Amino acid sequence: MSGPFSVRAPGYCVRCAAVVEATWPWPGWRPMKRVFYGIIGLLLLLSPFMYADMFVMVPSALVFISGVGAMNAVARIEPTCLRCGGVVSRES
Repeated sequence: MSGPFSVRAPGYCVRCAAVVEATWPWPGWRPMKRVFYGIIGLLLLLSPFMYADMFVMVPSALVFISGVGAMNAVARIEPTCLRCGGVVSRES
């Protein structure tokens, strides 16, 4: 499978030169990435208030920010062919 929440649907594989069964990632990952960065911006704006609760809010914010790499990796997943593993495009 090509990541969490992926679905199987037909797609055109250039390597196989045919319409094949492929896994398509959830289309909401890219908007979710923008929301993630928006929340990080909000955390930066609220940082003066967060410093009042130094022992809970700041470590919680750092744990949230540490998920940037995972979010970028999931948002970058491309649809793949189940037969050969190549990148597929929409069925023509």
